[in-house]
Amino acid sequence: MIWMNPVMSAARLQANSENRFFDRITVVTNRLEETAGNLEKLYGLKNWKLREESRGGFSERTAVAYLGNVELCLTQPLKGESVCSRYLTAYGEGLFCLRENVPPEKWEAELTRYKRLGVSVAQEDIDAEGVTVWLDTQAQLGGMLALHRDSEEAAETRRVLRNDRVLTQINVVTGDVDRTIHQLTELLEMGPWSIGTLNNQSVANPGLLVNGKLEAPEFHFQLGITVFANIEIEVIQPVKGPTVYQEYLDRHGVGFHHIKEIVPVDSWQSTLDGYAAKGIALSIKGGVGDTSFAYLDCEKLFGFVVELGIPVPPGRMPDGYNEYHYP
Repeated sequence: MIWMNPVMSAARLQANSENRFFDRITVVTNRLEETAGNLEKLYGLKNWKLREESRGGFSERTAVAYLGNVELCLTQPLKGESVCSRYLTAYGEGLFCLRENVPPEKWEAELTRYKRLGVSVAQEDIDAEGVTVWLDTQAQLGGMLALHRDSEEAAETRRVLRNDRVLTQINVVTGDVDRTIHQLTELLEMGPWSIGTLNNQSVANPGLLVNGKLEAPEFHFQLGITVFANIEIEVIQPVKGPTVYQEYLDRHGVGFHHIKEIVPVDSWQSTLDGYAAKGIALSIKGGVGDTSFAYLDCEKLFGFVVELGIPVPPGRMPDGYNEYHYP
């Protein structure tokens, strides 16, 4: 691998994540009611807040529900051109934007920093909840980063836990894990990263969906992870095998692929059985060290993929993982 120079040391990157907060993940859809209904009936997300707005020459509808204290926002463009309508036209439905909630005292400095990096503003929204600036990171990430500054009213309840769901991760699929990790580190000043190999040696009891069945063909993908503020950022590069990552990369290119929710260990199998009873199969499953993971084959229902995991760290990395770090 050939690394570019890191923007900060590992210690500075880790310190930089303190007191930062990602408050929203946006999903673009052209079937808002159906998708929200599927998420409520099949995924258990309730108490959706629906809204329709017109501003800046365009209109759209949104539906917002909470996983813990992070909003999952479904957005359906209606009329006019916006960042969401352009994404829907180019790629179809999917995970579109990760939004950071920025304190007022850091707002101007963050806008200046992104401008210095050459990141342009694709759209700016102002409403009762505050100001949102959409940053054009489409070329680097296949989706948007957004900065949000709360109004005084919204700031009072922003980090309150709304339920006991635990959203722990958002994933980026890429054709070059090292390059994308460098770009994320530069854009968000996040890190340090652990990178390794998941394959038939390092993953226990692997299962990949092939012709409607979970099988264990030869596979290999590179995985990079960092914990930043209240969320884990994962980057995956498919290398070999019939993975959902390669299928996504072929039709979309680099982009946000899935979110991950943590399930208690004592209800792990019953949770998987419950989804199976609802007709939702698994597209990937396996274990890495002491932890387990499983992907729901739900993209056609939700517009995106959901990964489930248990709250147990992997511990000692297995043989074949070949871990390295950045920086």
